[in-house]
Amino acid sequence: QVYVLVKSKGLFKSTNLDAGEFTELTLSLTKSDNFLENFTGLNEQSFNQAFVDKISPGLVYLTAGKGVFKTTNEGASWQKLNLPGKHNAGLPARAVAVARASSNLVFVSVGTVVYKSTDAGQSFQTQEVPSSGFVNYILIDPEAPQVVYAGNYVEQ
Repeated sequence: QVYVLVKSKGLFKSTNLDAGEFTELTLSLTKSDNFLENFTGLNEQSFNQAFVDKISPGLVYLTAGKGVFKTTNEGASWQKLNLPGKHNAGLPARAVAVARASSNLVFVSVGTVVYKSTDAGQSFQTQEVPSSGFVNYILIDPEAPQVVYAGNYVEQ
């Protein structure tokens, strides 16, 4: 299977790769009233990263301009995750990573803050990252999940 994230459209999954057929997994999310209410400008409507879990079929995390979303049924329904603190300032959610060994260990970035959840996104702890730019990438060491790398780039 192939998953494609289109920044301005959403997440798609191949249904027949040979024929170039894809299904939009974010259709129920983008068509919901509460999702559209959050967006007032083009930049806020962008999708930034998706994580498709290999352990739990149907589990997908998605970062977008106004939040972090989770589905456990391949997009039939989506839940917006509640992040504490600075995310409420309107910064875009940029990166998401889930530990290979456990779907409960989730990291998300918003601005220069990395959020950690040990309960599959039900609650989060925060860690400010000393950086001059937003955290755009998160990588969890597959052999040592207590080691997490956060990366950024600064546009000049």
